Amino acid sequence: MKKRLSALLLLGLLLLTGCADTAASAADPAYRVGVVLKALNSQHWREVQSGMERAAEEQQVELLLLYPRTENDEAEQRLLITDLLQTGELDALIVSPCNSGETSWMEQEAQAYGVPLFMVDTRATDRPLPYIGADNRHIGELAADYLLEQLPEGAEVAVIAGSSLQSSHNDRVQGFTERLQQAGGLRLASVTHADSDLGQSIDAMQQILNQYPGVTGVFCTNAVMGLGAVLTQERAGTARPCSIVAVDTQDDALQAVASGRMAALVTQAGDEIGALAIETVTRALAGQEIGGSVYIESRLLTADNAKQYWDERREESGNVQTADR
Repeated sequence: MKKRLSALLLLGLLLLTGCADTAASAADPAYRVGVVLKALNSQHWREVQSGMERAAEEQQVELLLLYPRTENDEAEQRLLITDLLQTGELDALIVSPCNSGETSWMEQEAQAYGVPLFMVDTRATDRPLPYIGADNRHIGELAADYLLEQLPEGAEVAVIAGSSLQSSHNDRVQGFTERLQQAGGLRLASVTHADSDLGQSIDAMQQILNQYPGVTGVFCTNAVMGLGAVLTQERAGTARPCSIVAVDTQDDALQAVASGRMAALVTQAGDEIGALAIETVTRALAGQEIGGSVYIESRLLTADNAKQYWDERREESGNVQTADR
């Protein structure tokens, strides 16, 4: 009883400090599902949350969602997971791990409480846990295919990647570099990690421009870093044209592609990931076989189709603003 009260008191504190959110879909829900994301400080994660809440309402699921303050705060995420499990009332737990190679302890703790564990957005690398999200190696391949088509043979390219502890970024880099090796024609100059941070990506892009003057294509493994690279290129002036390709579907990145400031964007729709996660977990709890990985679709957007994609997403969400405003 004391452990239960302690967990509830900590959870109440998290709710007050903005590290938690709840969405109850019914007075008598079919399931109670806990979620711990990496953060909620970007449009991508807010869209994951929105997709989960929408699906939870449709699936009669009570949702309890927690998140650390930043994507790299592994210690805080661990505390949140432990506290959520100690409530003792979960039917399932969904986690987007800050460290893909440190999930075995999550599995052990979840098993101790009889709670099935699922990964969302970022797959585990140390345990064969069910995964729901984008096929991140394929995302890297799509980015490589675009640059292979757009750049002349012998051109140099570079990568600005997120945290090396997170499989989503590592898989995108792997898919990108392996496709370049298979195809030949382009030379990889460097891979720099900028931890999904705008400031670090600005510095990383400046370093690329300074150290590798021959680079004419850059793959950034999320949209925040892509926008940082765009800002740096624009400050450098038109003398250094460079095709920048990024990942995600946040509005400012879509607008950058539609206006020609960014060359291309590979989609990873957060709302689709969130909805698919709840739908998949609900099927699993009902006894259906879901397999090891369940993927959303990713596609390549350029100036030719980004505006249409952006406007369609705004209409679906009830926001009538268009990409050219």
